[in-house]
Amino acid sequence: MKLRTRAWLTLSLLALTTMTAVASLGYGLLNAQMERARVAASDQGQAVLNAIELDIQRAASEIKTWSAVSDVTGTAADAGNRAKAQALGRWESQRYLQSDAAKFLRDLSLLSERRFKEIFFTDARGYVVASTNPTSDFDQGPEEDPPMGEIWWRDARANGWNIGELEYDQSSTFYSIDISVSLTDEKSFVGVLKAVYGTSAMLAILDQATAGHGGHVVLVDGEGKIVLAPSHLSAAVGNEAMQVSQLKAFTGDAGHSIESVPWGGRSLVTRVQPASRTYVDQAGWTALTVIPLDQALLPASARQQLGFIGAGALTAILVALVLAGLHLNHHSSGPITELTQAVARAARGRADVTVPHQDAGGELGALAQWLARVTTRLRKYDAAYARQRRRVQATRSPANDAIAATRRRA
Repeated sequence: MKLRTRAWLTLSLLALTTMTAVASLGYGLLNAQMERARVAASDQGQAVLNAIELDIQRAASEIKTWSAVSDVTGTAADAGNRAKAQALGRWESQRYLQSDAAKFLRDLSLLSERRFKEIFFTDARGYVVASTNPTSDFDQGPEEDPPMGEIWWRDARANGWNIGELEYDQSSTFYSIDISVSLTDEKSFVGVLKAVYGTSAMLAILDQATAGHGGHVVLVDGEGKIVLAPSHLSAAVGNEAMQVSQLKAFTGDAGHSIESVPWGGRSLVTRVQPASRTYVDQAGWTALTVIPLDQALLPASARQQLGFIGAGALTAILVALVLAGLHLNHHSSGPITELTQAVARAARGRADVTVPHQDAGGELGALAQWLARVTTRLRKYDAAYARQRRRVQATRSPANDAIAATRRRA
C-alpha cells in the first residue's frame, strides 16, 4: 500500500473516529445533564418537605408555649364559671374580640409574624372565650357537636394537642391547618387553645424553591390532587382537571419520569416521599418537582460545549473529504477506491454504510473490519442521540414559540 494511500486512510479514519467521539460525547452530555437535573429535583423536593415539616413543628411548639401562659389559662378557667346565657351574650355582642385576653392573642399573632390567621381559646365546655377574629360558631364542644365536640377540640382534650389536616377554613377564609392544645389550670382541664396556621408560610417556601432552570415543587395528596403549589400555579390547587394520579412519576416505583403534566407540558417529574412519622407523612403528602424538559436536558453550557466540539468535528470531516476527493482523482478503481468511498459516506453522516472487503486478507482486510466496527458504534450512538434530541425538540414553551414567531415575522 502506497504511503500516500496510507496517509489518506489514516486521516479519514481519524475524522470518522472524531465523529464517533462527538456522538458519544453528545449522548453522554445529555444523559449526565438528565441525571444532574433528576438529583437536583429530588434534593429540592426533599428540602421543601423538610422546611415545611420544621415550620409546622415550630408552630406547634410555639402554641404549646402559649398554652402555659396564665393570661390564657386563668381567663379560660374564670370563663368556665359563667352561665351559658352570659357566655353566649358576650359572644353575640363580640365582647370576646375586645377583651384583654383577645388583645393578648393579637399580640401573640404579631410576635409570630402573622403566620397564624386566627387564634382563639374556649373554656372547658367548648364555649369561645377570646379570639383574634370573629368565629363562625360559639360552641365548639360536645353540646353543639355530640358526643365529644369538634374533632380538633375533642382530640386536643383527649391527647393534649392535635394537628389537623390542610383544609379551607371558613373563619379565616384561607387554606390552613388547625393546631390545637389543651389548657390546664392547676392540673385541671379548663379549655382548648386553637391557632389556624395559614399556608402563607408554606407558600413562601414553595415560591423560593427552584430546581434547575424553571423548575418548581408542588405538594400532592394521596389521591394525586394538588394541595399546595407556588403562587403562579394557584389555580392548580384542588383542581380535579390537574390531578397527577395518572403520572408515572406519581404511581411508578422509579419515582421519576419524563411526561406531560397538566399545567406545564413535557417535563422531568420527580417524586419525593416525606420521612416516616412526620406530620407531612401522616398527612399523606408527596412532593413533586417539575422541570420543563427543554430546560432540564440542555442548559446553555451544554449547548456551548456541543457546538464547540461539533465545529471541530466538522472541520476534521471536511479535511477528510477534501483528501478523499484528491485521492479519487488519482485512483478510480480497485478495493482501495471502494473502501475510500465507504469512509467518505460514513464521514458525511451515513450510518447505513456497508464496509466492503472485510474478508480480504492482510492490512486491507484488517482495516476494513476495524472500519466496520467503528461505523456500527457510530450508528448506535447516532440513534440514541437522535432520540434524545427529538425529546428536547418536541418540548415547546410559550417563550420559545414567541421567539420563533418573532423570527418568522422578521
